Amino acid sequence: IFFRYHGIVMELSGAGKPTENVLQISVDVFKSQFADHGSESVSQMRVRLAGLTVTRVVPHKRFTFLRASDASDTVQLIVDGTAQRSEASQRSGWACGAVVTAVGAPHRTKSGELSVLVHELQVEAAPGPGPQGPADDAHVRNCGEDALHWRQRKQQQAKEAQEEKQALRLDAKRRTEAHYTL
Repeated sequence: IFFRYHGIVMELSGAGKPTENVLQISVDVFKSQFADHGSESVSQMRVRLAGLTVTRVVPHKRFTFLRASDASDTVQLIVDGTAQRSEASQRSGWACGAVVTAVGAPHRTKSGELSVLVHELQVEAAPGPGPQGPADDAHVRNCGEDALHWRQRKQQQAKEAQEEKQALRLDAKRRTEAHYTL
């Protein structure tokens, strides 16, 4: 059963199941509709976001975090262990560039970001071939390099920059001391 409520298509499931609302919306409508709600007030709602392009995948022990976007905005998808096990065969399709449909509950992270705690994730289209040539930092960060390696490379770059700053300070200190000893 479908009906419209303020331009949003809602689906009510029946047939012996508890009635559950599923909002089929775009990311910008999702963010505007649930912007003022706390996580407890929307826990019974389910949203369906279709046609999302995965832009970043961060695997974790218990969850996998996906950053996905549609034509309107970007949203974080939190895929829990249950969904991971049920979608294990499709997990290879979760790579950057894949087009997915997510069904889940609106959720606020500890930092207050509105995200979706995913219960069902379907890969609509597998990712295409990656870009040719060397990837810049934005592409690597968003599309493909393992998050751990990216973080390690960034930490190494920060360490090198810190060492260079320290060498410049030491050189300036030596020049200052040499100036005052003359």
